[in-house]
Amino acid sequence: QGRWAFGEALAQERLGIVYASHSEYVPAQRVLFAALGRWRRLGNQKHVHNTLYLIAGIYNDLGDYPKAEHYYQQALHLARRAADTTALATTYIALGALKERQQQLAAAAKLLLQARPLAERMRNRYLLGFVLNNLGDVYNKLHQPQPALQYLFQALAIKQAEGNKGEVALT
Repeated sequence: QGRWAFGEALAQERLGIVYASHSEYVPAQRVLFAALGRWRRLGNQKHVHNTLYLIAGIYNDLGDYPKAEHYYQQALHLARRAADTTALATTYIALGALKERQQQLAAAAKLLLQARPLAERMRNRYLLGFVLNNLGDVYNKLHQPQPALQYLFQALAIKQAEGNKGEVALT
């Protein structure tokens, strides 16, 4: 029963990802909410977090920001409880992007600043470059050119060191 339930939940989660990637949000939500229920029954907190994060992303794409924030906050709570650095960092980034999309720039910066030390602790240079780039964008929108330039130059240095020419061009 347990292995089959795990497999079914995982298949539903993956189906939700495929549906969402093709902007088919109704079936994506249907299978993701079914997967969420299974993961909760199985007690698999990592997958509960992942599924909450995916559901939040759908609401974000649909422009339903209060629901997106609700599900991101649930995911953040689980990531904190599990002390999952990767889940924490990615959820802070997603919440920061959500706040930026709503023009709540100070809140976006605060969330991204929480993601930065996590990316540094993980020694994930790609993620750190991503966070720094987003911080640069937010501070630019806040009309604070000095911190914007500092973050963008730091992001550029990381991307150049990693040899990612496509990412360097976007910075």
